[in-house]
Amino acid sequence: MTSRGDESDLFAELHGPLVSKLTGALGGDRHLAEEAATLAWLILLRRQPERSPQLGGWLYVTGLHEAWRIRRRQQRDDSLFAAPELPDLVGVGRDPVEILRERDQLQLLNQLPPAQRVTLGLFARGYSYREIAQLTGHSYTWVNRHITEGRARIRQLNNDD
Repeated sequence: MTSRGDESDLFAELHGPLVSKLTGALGGDRHLAEEAATLAWLILLRRQPERSPQLGGWLYVTGLHEAWRIRRRQQRDDSLFAAPELPDLVGVGRDPVEILRERDQLQLLNQLPPAQRVTLGLFARGYSYREIAQLTGHSYTWVNRHITEGRARIRQLNNDD
Protein backbone atom coordinates (compact mmCIF):
# COMPACT_ATOMS: atom_id res chain seq x y z
CA MET A 1 0.00 0.00 0.00
CA THR A 2 1.43 3.34 -1.00
CA SER A 3 0.55 6.41 0.94
CA ARG A 4 0.45 9.88 -0.51
CA GLY A 5 1.22 11.51 2.80
CA ASP A 6 -1.69 13.94 2.80
CA GLU A 7 -4.12 11.72 4.70
CA SER A 8 -3.82 13.51 8.04
CA ASP A 9 -4.53 16.87 6.39
CA LEU A 10 -7.49 15.39 4.51
CA PHE A 11 -8.80 13.81 7.69
CA ALA A 12 -8.57 17.10 9.60
CA GLU A 13 -10.41 18.89 6.80
CA LEU A 14 -13.06 16.36 5.80
CA HIS A 15 -13.84 14.07 8.75
CA GLY A 16 -16.11 16.41 10.72
CA PRO A 17 -18.28 17.38 7.75
CA LEU A 18 -18.35 13.74 6.60
CA VAL A 19 -19.70 12.49 9.94
CA SER A 20 -22.25 15.33 10.05
CA LYS A 21 -23.56 14.55 6.56
CA LEU A 22 -23.72 10.83 7.27
CA THR A 23 -25.50 11.44 10.57
CA GLY A 24 -28.17 13.45 8.76
CA ALA A 25 -28.54 10.87 6.00
CA LEU A 26 -28.84 8.05 8.55
CA GLY A 27 -31.66 9.62 10.52
CA GLY A 28 -29.47 11.02 13.29
CA ASP A 29 -27.62 7.80 14.13
CA ARG A 30 -24.24 9.32 14.99
CA HIS A 31 -22.72 6.03 16.15
CA LEU A 32 -23.44 4.40 12.80
CA ALA A 33 -22.18 7.50 10.99
CA GLU A 34 -18.88 7.39 12.91
CA GLU A 35 -18.43 3.71 12.14
CA ALA A 36 -19.25 4.20 8.45
CA ALA A 37 -16.91 7.19 8.20
CA THR A 38 -14.10 5.17 9.75
CA LEU A 39 -14.62 2.42 7.19
CA ALA A 40 -14.70 5.00 4.37
CA TRP A 41 -11.31 6.33 5.54
CA LEU A 42 -9.89 2.81 5.64
CA ILE A 43 -11.08 2.22 2.09
CA LEU A 44 -9.48 5.52 1.06
CA LEU A 45 -6.19 4.42 2.57
CA ARG A 46 -6.39 1.06 0.81
CA ARG A 47 -7.51 2.26 -2.62
CA GLN A 48 -5.78 5.65 -2.75
CA PRO A 49 -8.24 7.31 -5.16
CA GLU A 50 -7.30 10.47 -7.05
CA ARG A 51 -7.18 13.60 -4.93
CA SER A 52 -9.73 15.84 -6.59
CA PRO A 53 -12.32 18.33 -5.37
CA GLN A 54 -14.82 15.45 -5.45
CA LEU A 55 -12.94 13.46 -2.79
CA GLY A 56 -15.36 14.61 -0.07
CA GLY A 57 -18.26 13.31 -2.15
CA TRP A 58 -16.42 10.04 -2.75
CA LEU A 59 -15.94 9.63 1.01
CA TYR A 60 -19.61 10.43 1.64
CA VAL A 61 -20.92 7.91 -0.90
CA THR A 62 -18.47 5.27 0.34
CA GLY A 63 -19.50 5.94 3.95
CA LEU A 64 -23.18 5.74 3.04
CA HIS A 65 -22.67 2.39 1.33
CA GLU A 66 -20.77 1.11 4.36
CA ALA A 67 -23.56 2.27 6.67
CA TRP A 68 -26.14 0.41 4.59
CA ARG A 69 -23.93 -2.69 4.67
CA ILE A 70 -23.63 -2.42 8.46
CA ARG A 71 -27.42 -2.05 8.83
CA ARG A 72 -28.10 -5.07 6.65
CA ARG A 73 -25.66 -7.14 8.69
CA GLN A 74 -27.23 -5.95 11.96
CA GLN A 75 -30.72 -6.78 10.71
CA ARG A 76 -29.61 -10.27 9.68
CA ASP A 77 -27.94 -10.80 13.05
CA ASP A 78 -30.97 -9.48 14.94
CA SER A 79 -33.33 -11.77 13.05
CA LEU A 80 -31.10 -14.78 13.72
CA PHE A 81 -31.11 -14.25 17.46
CA ALA A 82 -34.63 -12.90 17.95
CA ALA A 83 -36.77 -15.03 20.21
CA PRO A 84 -39.77 -16.34 18.29
CA GLU A 85 -43.16 -15.17 19.41
CA LEU A 86 -45.18 -18.09 20.67
CA PRO A 87 -48.79 -18.02 19.53
CA ASP A 88 -51.65 -18.88 21.85
CA LEU A 89 -52.29 -22.25 20.25
CA VAL A 90 -55.05 -23.30 22.56
CA GLY A 91 -56.89 -20.01 22.89
CA VAL A 92 -57.69 -20.74 26.54
CA GLY A 93 -59.73 -17.96 28.06
CA ARG A 94 -60.06 -16.06 24.80
CA ASP A 95 -63.25 -15.11 23.03
CA PRO A 96 -63.68 -17.34 19.96
CA VAL A 97 -65.08 -14.40 17.96
CA GLU A 98 -61.91 -12.42 18.71
CA ILE A 99 -59.74 -15.35 17.61
CA LEU A 100 -61.65 -15.58 14.31
CA ARG A 101 -61.40 -11.83 13.74
CA GLU A 102 -57.62 -11.94 14.32
CA ARG A 103 -57.33 -14.81 11.87
CA ASP A 104 -59.29 -12.86 9.26
CA GLN A 105 -57.05 -9.82 9.79
CA LEU A 106 -53.93 -11.96 9.34
CA GLN A 107 -55.36 -13.34 6.10
CA LEU A 108 -55.86 -9.77 4.88
CA LEU A 109 -52.28 -8.88 5.81
CA ASN A 110 -51.01 -11.92 3.91
CA GLN A 111 -52.56 -10.49 0.74
CA LEU A 112 -50.36 -7.38 0.95
CA PRO A 113 -46.95 -7.07 -0.69
CA PRO A 114 -44.08 -7.93 1.69
CA ALA A 115 -42.91 -4.32 2.15
CA GLN A 116 -46.40 -3.23 3.24
CA ARG A 117 -46.73 -6.23 5.57
CA VAL A 118 -43.43 -5.42 7.26
CA THR A 119 -44.08 -1.69 7.67
CA LEU A 120 -47.65 -2.20 8.91
CA GLY A 121 -46.49 -4.93 11.29
CA LEU A 122 -43.83 -2.68 12.79
CA PHE A 123 -46.27 0.23 12.99
CA ALA A 124 -48.83 -1.99 14.75
CA ARG A 125 -46.15 -2.92 17.30
CA GLY A 126 -45.75 0.76 18.18
CA TYR A 127 -42.73 1.80 16.11
CA SER A 128 -42.74 5.34 14.74
CA TYR A 129 -42.22 6.08 11.05
CA ARG A 130 -38.66 7.24 11.78
CA GLU A 131 -37.89 4.07 13.75
CA ILE A 132 -39.29 1.93 10.94
CA ALA A 133 -37.15 3.86 8.45
CA GLN A 134 -34.07 3.16 10.55
CA LEU A 135 -34.93 -0.52 11.02
CA THR A 136 -35.65 -1.13 7.34
CA GLY A 137 -32.93 1.12 5.95
CA HIS A 138 -35.46 3.07 3.89
CA SER A 139 -36.45 6.72 3.90
CA TYR A 140 -39.25 8.24 5.97
CA THR A 141 -41.15 8.90 2.72
CA TRP A 142 -40.84 5.25 1.67
CA VAL A 143 -42.23 4.11 5.05
CA ASN A 144 -45.07 6.63 4.87
CA ARG A 145 -46.02 5.49 1.36
CA HIS A 146 -46.03 1.79 2.25
CA ILE A 147 -48.06 2.27 5.42
CA THR A 148 -50.57 4.51 3.63
CA GLU A 149 -50.91 2.15 0.67
CA GLY A 150 -51.12 -0.87 2.98
CA ARG A 151 -53.91 0.69 5.04
CA ALA A 152 -55.80 1.63 1.88
CA ARG A 153 -55.45 -1.90 0.53
CA ILE A 154 -56.72 -3.42 3.80
CA ARG A 155 -59.73 -1.07 3.76
CA GLN A 156 -60.40 -2.09 0.17
CA LEU A 157 -60.12 -5.79 1.02
CA ASN A 158 -62.46 -5.32 4.02
CA ASN A 159 -65.04 -3.61 1.81
CA ASP A 160 -64.80 -6.37 -0.80
CA ASP A 161 -65.93 -8.95 1.77
